[in-house]
Order: sequence, then structure tokens, then C-alpha cells
Amino acid sequence: SYRVSLGEGALARFRYDPVIGWGRGPGSVRVTLRFPTRLSADQLILVRPAGYTFDGQQLAWSYDTPRQLQPIEFLMVVPSAWQALQAAQGAAAAPTATAAAHLALGRWYHRLALADVGEDTVLFDRYYAQAMAALSQARALAPADPVAPRLLADLFLRQAARTGAGTTYRALAAAALADARTAGDDSPELLAS
Repeated sequence: SYRVSLGEGALARFRYDPVIGWGRGPGSVRVTLRFPTRLSADQLILVRPAGYTFDGQQLAWSYDTPRQLQPIEFLMVVPSAWQALQAAQGAAAAPTATAAAHLALGRWYHRLALADVGEDTVLFDRYYAQAMAALSQARALAPADPVAPRLLADLFLRQAARTGAGTTYRALAAAALADARTAGDDSPELLAS
């Protein structure tokens, strides 16, 4: 039994290979990950391998034979970030939601969508559409604010890199950057693009 810190960021990733350290291999294995607070299943972004149980407080895998052992990996939104994301979702869902509320939510989704987790695209796949929706709403409500168009351009460029040549994402990014310029964004990196 040992403890692992969730870290300081919005995400926590854990990987454990139960095979390492066993000579012949055990007869059976149970691996349990306990969390300090109750989690929503939506906080779990990636859980491998399949066949686990989850009750909100812990993830558990049970193996009856050594041949079944596989590395365990999970990726989650940490509780403090999840609470902030939930608050941003609530503010943006309010009937009187402002552009700032949609922008705050869009920033959270943008941050999660573009988080670097190696080769996995699970975060981008999960949060890209949500980021686009929140940032598009912020842009529509406050067209004179250059922040939403810049973040949208960033997402379009990432999508262009993923989908390759022949897609319209680069043109969409250019249009969003033009909107940011029109809104008065004169930052050097924007002027160079």
C-alpha cells in the first residue's frame, strides 16, 4: 500500500504495471485505487484495462491468473479542477449567462482539450466540441473581445494538424485570427500569423 499525490494541475495520470517485481507471477491479484474524495464517473477520462469496478470512491481490478495481468492506467480531472469546471458550466447555463461566463467555460474546455497526455487524443476528442461551443457563444455575445477568437483559432489549428491537408480548419483558424485582429488584438504573435 502506498500513496500517490494527484499533483497540482487539472489532470492526474497514474500508471502501474502489476507484473513488475513478481518473479514467477502471483496466483491472483487485486489492485485498488482509492480516492480522497468521491468522484463522478465523468471525471475519469481514461481507464485501462477494461473490467474494473468503480463506486465513486475507488477503482478496482481483480485478476485470477497471471496471464490476465495488464498495466493499469487512468487519467482523471482532479477534484478541485472538476469543481471549478462544474461551477463554470453552471454559470454558462444560467439564463442570464454573459459572454464572460461562456468564455470562462470555454477556457476550461480549451485547457482540457489541449492538455498534453502523450500519444493519447482522448482529451481532445472529449473536450474539443464543448470548447468550440462555449467559445463560439462567447464570441457571438462579445464580438469586440479578441480572446474567444484566438482560442478558437488555436483549436482549429490543432484540428487541422490532426486531420491533415485538404480540410477547412486552417481557413477557419485564419478567419478567427482575423476576427481577433479586428477586435483590436495586436499582440506580436498574432500579427505575425
